[in-house]
Amino acid sequence: METLRPGSRIAVGSSPWLDPEAATQVQVRSFPEVPAWAQLPKRSPFERMDRQGLMGLPGLTWNKSGEPRFDLSPEGITTALQRLKMEGRKGELEGAALRPEEGAGFFALRKEVEKPFFKGALAFKGQVAGPVTLGICLKTGDGKPLLSSPKSMDLLVEYLVLHCRWQAKELGKFGSPVVIFLDEPYLGGKFDPRTYGLDAPLVHSWFTRILGPLQEEGVLTGIHCCGEGPWDRLMESEVEILHFDAFRHGKQVLASPDPFAAFIRKGGMVAWGLVPSAMTRGTFPDPADLFHRWEDMAQALVGAGLPLSRVVEASLFSTSCGLGESTMSVAAEAGQCLASLVSLWRTHAAGS
Repeated sequence: METLRPGSRIAVGSSPWLDPEAATQVQVRSFPEVPAWAQLPKRSPFERMDRQGLMGLPGLTWNKSGEPRFDLSPEGITTALQRLKMEGRKGELEGAALRPEEGAGFFALRKEVEKPFFKGALAFKGQVAGPVTLGICLKTGDGKPLLSSPKSMDLLVEYLVLHCRWQAKELGKFGSPVVIFLDEPYLGGKFDPRTYGLDAPLVHSWFTRILGPLQEEGVLTGIHCCGEGPWDRLMESEVEILHFDAFRHGKQVLASPDPFAAFIRKGGMVAWGLVPSAMTRGTFPDPADLFHRWEDMAQALVGAGLPLSRVVEASLFSTSCGLGESTMSVAAEAGQCLASLVSLWRTHAAGS
């Protein structure tokens, strides 16, 4: 993945700011190589991860407090699915576009992107909640998770294909490579598709349907999962970048490095979420301690058969999760901690 240099900082989109222009500027300061458009959950309930980008989803309605509910008959699902597939074949993506009221940060990025502080960006990142997380969060008319209705999930996945392609098309207008992430906090090791009457191959097929068209259009694809591992099912998908909470769950890499080694060996990159999204005891960890954590995980991968140089080449860095629930001062300090970590890494590891 020549687009992204080793050690690049890649954003998780969630931000605590209310002002979208300010949030956009902080994004590029904290993640200068791969900034994202800012998700602003404190600004509006429509900007929450489990609701954002869904205003065009057929069958979804909203009550006065912004709570979504999916209610569409089987016949209605079939009709809507056929329509979405036709629109996808024709490249008609506007029906799945972000609306200003649910993505102010996206439209702020479009206005700010020509300013000088964006000149160092290697790529621009978009994101949307993935099918499993949305399938758990969204409820049908009878109050059940959408994930328990395969026909409804079929429609949701098709909508996400169009929505991701729309984001990629719009971000591509900036003239730089595009990265699109599916945010899947619920798709960690504790997720069992059988709970919802599903099987693993069906869930895998959803990611193939979403990621494949993006990759065909030259888009880099990633998955973010802040839940605990194992993350085997994510690394066995077609995804190219895995972002995980290496601060809380890095010991799982030490205990089971083989899946990570296999993922990197097939060309994958790992976004190490080493800077926590909240302070512990009123401060952030020492960046040197975070660097030593990376060293330990890297050595575990070397023990699994990877050259250290290959681990270095596959390494990106980020916060452990989004910063949308933190304060503005905490988010700013997280960016500073991340910058110090990457500086240490470039000094002591990048020459490996």
